[in-house]
Amino acid sequence: MNSCNKKMLYKEIGDLYQVSIKVIYNRMKKFNINSRPRSEIAKTIMDAKKLYINKEELAKVVAEGNQTTPEIAKYFNTNADIIRARCKEYNISLKKINDYSRHKTTMILMDIGTGSKNPNWKGGITSLREIIRKHRKSKNWTRTCLERDKFTCQKCSKIGGKLQVDHIRPFSFICDKNNIFSLEKALECHY
Repeated sequence: MNSCNKKMLYKEIGDLYQVSIKVIYNRMKKFNINSRPRSEIAKTIMDAKKLYINKEELAKVVAEGNQTTPEIAKYFNTNADIIRARCKEYNISLKKINDYSRHKTTMILMDIGTGSKNPNWKGGITSLREIIRKHRKSKNWTRTCLERDKFTCQKCSKIGGKLQVDHIRPFSFICDKNNIFSLEKALECHY
């Protein structure tokens, strides 16, 4: 491994030979090749972090607001941490970038993450009862009941623990009596 004489990092050597850092580490250990002291490696990393990025060019790319921080890092041939550090150093706000990243992520999740577009979709087999129980309105009702009763069991008066909130009438009876066959109907119900 001729690269050791060039004072390269494990990652750089790995990229050069298209192998992982672990492979480089194990080979160096196997052939008794000493690595540089950590202080020298840290200095090399710090030198890499001092990479010059033109303030105006960075400000222009950030102002466009249509790329994520990792995409900008790729444009400048560095990593996202260095872009964040330079933006902080140059007083360039990444707010637009973060909003764009959040929007981009949301759009991706909306496109592949819900309903029949989700790879785990099994044809809408979740029961209405489960949908209602997991709905935020039902969870809020449960929390409200627990707070009202001061987290005390109504049967044994024990405080705390794993408490369960029940309707006075059975849930199935309420659904049948009020003709609840959809989430919308359940949300309208006041029981």
